[in-house]
Amino acid sequence: MSQRIAHAVVIGASMAGLMAARILSDYAERVTLIERDAPSQEEIAARKGVPQSWHPHVLLSKGEALLGQWFPGLAQELIAQGARRANFPGDCLWMQEGVYKLRSDTGLHLLMMSRPLLEGVTRQRVLQLPGVTFAAGCEVRGLLCENSADQQRICGVRFAARDAAPGEEQSVAADLVIDCSGRSAQTRHWLKALGLPEPQVSEVTAKMAYTTRRYLDDGKILRDSHAILCMPVPPLLKRSGVVLRQENGEIIVTMCGWLGEQAPRDEAGFLAYAQSLASPLIAQLLEQATPCSEFYSHQIPSNQHRHYEKMRDLPRGLLALGDAFFSFNPVYGQGMSAAALQVEQLQRCLQEYGPAHADLAPVFFKRAAKAMRAVWMMAVGEDFRFQETSGRKLPGTDLINRYVSAVHRLNGKDETSLRALCEVMTLMRPPSALFAPGIVARVVRDKLGA
Repeated sequence: MSQRIAHAVVIGASMAGLMAARILSDYAERVTLIERDAPSQEEIAARKGVPQSWHPHVLLSKGEALLGQWFPGLAQELIAQGARRANFPGDCLWMQEGVYKLRSDTGLHLLMMSRPLLEGVTRQRVLQLPGVTFAAGCEVRGLLCENSADQQRICGVRFAARDAAPGEEQSVAADLVIDCSGRSAQTRHWLKALGLPEPQVSEVTAKMAYTTRRYLDDGKILRDSHAILCMPVPPLLKRSGVVLRQENGEIIVTMCGWLGEQAPRDEAGFLAYAQSLASPLIAQLLEQATPCSEFYSHQIPSNQHRHYEKMRDLPRGLLALGDAFFSFNPVYGQGMSAAALQVEQLQRCLQEYGPAHADLAPVFFKRAAKAMRAVWMMAVGEDFRFQETSGRKLPGTDLINRYVSAVHRLNGKDETSLRALCEVMTLMRPPSALFAPGIVARVVRDKLGA
């Protein structure tokens, strides 16, 4: 193992921050997690700073595999507390492009549970690690920087309790600072305040909105499935719905909308929205389900990519990952697994270079951006099915979308193409797997009616 550093700071105890802290614990004598919220160490509950806490979450097969490497037995612990592992798509009633997919056992899974359960159990694991401390209820207000002969280096942070006056800040030195503070990350502004360059930002705006409510799971309303996935039918139908089994005998139901569509936060409006979807299954469920929560709504205007990998003169000692680097439309369920892919690259860079190496940041950002390329293409490519979506569209996006639409329609009767699609969607294989000669041949034969 490479030489250890004295202290690392992780900004934000999100899933990305918790995973990063786990990896850093192998390379730093001390790791400090600084988190604006003050979650209970024992109670599993939603955090105010994570509005998505109230909405559905899944771990894709790749994300579950990586978390299992870093936290052995984590999935089993979650399942013991009520999480559900669903065969994907065998345990799902899934309609896309107006076609129900085959309920085939692909060997792939979705691990379904509430965000508070996943985050709470993971946080408990992290805080049991030697040398890890948790500064809860505190916010970072700036970075500390020192100049060397050849490069500037981030050497710590300024932070304070959330309700502290400006003069009550304290400074803490660090050999490495990782920003995992999410979509609202302030690192660009902190760099600018220090006179340092800041990353450019790419946005693909689809104005995503969603409304969620939880219902009692009586074992009857879903019967032989764990999930219902009803996707939009572009370009006209900009609405979708998701139903997932959760812990505590609950089912979570979310109505999603693009480009101005959003389900109302009242019973009649929520049901009417469900009745407008391409499949009647969710509306039928709502007509017989018993609610056990209020309605929760949230909006995410765009996918964002902060281009740290393109920055020249990156300061040493500073990294960013998770939503602070790439932030995706959450309806595709890739966010936490995408963060895990970035943490995997962090681990590899630390193994090769060590935590204090001058090339750690540029190498990490380039590798992590490469790992995210396929995820970004899938997320924004789907959003570009709607003509009103704005932002930079990669060449060939429309052609690829037409081909993938044909794959979706084929999935209603062809297990081979379905397995390939599910492997791509769970991040186990790259999107190029959908363009393997055997899959292309099946799509062509279906189009020709052969």
